[in-house]
Amino acid sequence: MAMATSDPARRTTARGAIVAVGLIAALLASACGSAGSAATTGRAVGAGVLASLRTRAVPHDWRQVRLSKGGAALAAPPGWRRVSGDPGSATFVLGADADHPLAYLNATPATEEEQLASWVGFRLSHNRGEGDRNVRLLGSRGELRLGGGVAARCLQDAYTSGTTRYTEIACLAQARSGRTVIVAASPTAAWQRERATLTRAIDAVGAA
Repeated sequence: MAMATSDPARRTTARGAIVAVGLIAALLASACGSAGSAATTGRAVGAGVLASLRTRAVPHDWRQVRLSKGGAALAAPPGWRRVSGDPGSATFVLGADADHPLAYLNATPATEEEQLASWVGFRLSHNRGEGDRNVRLLGSRGELRLGGGVAARCLQDAYTSGTTRYTEIACLAQARSGRTVIVAASPTAAWQRERATLTRAIDAVGAA
């Protein structure tokens, strides 16, 4: 997956982005990298919702976290809670049930295998390797510039984990100090409601 790092009883390992009964460990594992194939998708897609992404300042009332490694800063709006995750990562969820959040944001330092040139194929292969089914690429965009001189390549995809369908935006962001995987996701049933906030969080990603 990656709603990163999902009714997912599967993502139980750290990068290395829900416990066996919940979503968080599943999301975290999906936000993480893996040694999976960087195979291409085999078909061309447009940018879709990613076409609207652009650099924007962090809203004054959002909470921002700067990663010690990876070179990126992630921000979340009021009402979102920060929860524990992989060392060096930042994870925010929306909703009272942290195991089954209504939406999810995660930033995790990238692995060596995660590279801008092969990001789209790598991410889809990684999600399939995590056990996600019916993985579908909805859009992709390269040559994206975020705040603080951060270059990024992003994709939007959907997949089924357990009995739930999820939609995510997953970006590989590169700053001078390193690369970071940024995941913004929600159950597909809630995607239209949460999309504006999730894309706004991507817009606000900056250099740490």
